[in-house]
Amino acid sequence: MVTWEEKIGKAHLTYGQGPRRKLWRSATIEAADMLGLPVSTTHILSSGIAGTMVANGSGIQGPTVRNIILAWVLTLPCV
Repeated sequence: MVTWEEKIGKAHLTYGQGPRRKLWRSATIEAADMLGLPVSTTHILSSGIAGTMVANGSGIQGPTVRNIILAWVLTLPCV
């Protein structure tokens, strides 16, 4: 949780970003379910937080996002 809440963005999540993040997560999971697509809720949560940070203009922390993306890419061959 610390990585999601504090290390993805350059600033802490605001009170407005919390509901937007949850709305994005719910809508994405629901859309994937309707289409029958397999999704990772962890990936959706991480990208939702990064998206709210970019949209808010506060930016994201490159090294943390790079590590998350590397974990996503390296997870695929291992499954």
